[in-house]
Amino acid sequence: MSQGDGYCPGVRATITRRLRSLTARKTRVGVVSYDLQFFGAILDDLRAQSDLDVHLDEWETLHAHNGPATDRLIDWADVIVAEWCGPYAALASRRKRADQRLIVRVHRFELDQGLCAAVEIESVDRVVAVNDHYRQRLIEEVGWPAAKVVTIPNIVDRSRFDLPKTDAARFHVGVLGATSKRKRLDRAINIFQQIREADDRFTLHVKTAVPYDLKWVRDDADEMTYFADVWPALDALIDQGGVVRYPAGPDVPSWLQDIGFVLSVSDDESFHLAPAEGMASGAVPVVYDWPGAETVYDRRWIHATEAEAAADIVALGGSEQRWRDAAEEARLQAAAFAPGRVLPLWRDLIRSTGTSR
Repeated sequence: MSQGDGYCPGVRATITRRLRSLTARKTRVGVVSYDLQFFGAILDDLRAQSDLDVHLDEWETLHAHNGPATDRLIDWADVIVAEWCGPYAALASRRKRADQRLIVRVHRFELDQGLCAAVEIESVDRVVAVNDHYRQRLIEEVGWPAAKVVTIPNIVDRSRFDLPKTDAARFHVGVLGATSKRKRLDRAINIFQQIREADDRFTLHVKTAVPYDLKWVRDDADEMTYFADVWPALDALIDQGGVVRYPAGPDVPSWLQDIGFVLSVSDDESFHLAPAEGMASGAVPVVYDWPGAETVYDRRWIHATEAEAAADIVALGGSEQRWRDAAEEARLQAAAFAPGRVLPLWRDLIRSTGTSR
């Protein structure tokens, strides 16, 4: 369009933009996953972006290849996102063309199971870890280039958990999910017993599936031995009236209305959503010092011993004002995991590794 075309500069610029929008196509994003529990909000947000065309290939399990459907998605996409570093991440790294981009998100499970070794890292453009400790493990233990590994935390939507607390919440200690030995239900019980010795107003609230209902637990002799000791101990405390158990389910926000403290006492976690969700609800997180905890949570909430954790709960819960002040501090810190902070990081990641023709 020349200067003599009869259009003023503003109109000419508008026409140029519209012509470009008609000729450019959306960036194709292919997401492959077997479990969207940590990626659902990210997927919804990517689908809402006008410049992205997002398709999902969801496997039944981490190892259940969807055959031609997965192959077609990988071939179609400009950007391939492998949520979980499973066999499909390895497959994508082998099939990826030079004009495509591949993003792989790694959780604790894949790293501990040695699944990362099957991925051809030369073909991967970005690796996402959910905390800096696991980013460092990927660099040091797996040998992946530091320049390719970034940290983006999990999402906790505070608006889902912004519900009023019950009057008794500050005396209620919560455990959310305890279906593996690694979650250390025994440690939670020990901490609770020390709390009760100091102040019998406290009760323990455990929301979890029954471990024996899970096939992978029944198939693991070590897990079965562990729960053969711990589960009866929990039942005994329930009979004594100090513990309440709730079934697993999606009603976590309403359950947290009655919880003043949330325990995170695992041997190992990559992020652990439970204390973060508790923080968003206005509960105080009580985090055992699992490796990398300080890269996710403020040192104030991290405890080196069971006795230290118990004493902190008793001290805070014993004073309504101290508990409210600590809970509000935790609630404000949960903003670090808010969608408004995390989702733009994913949009930028997709677009910076994208292809638009």
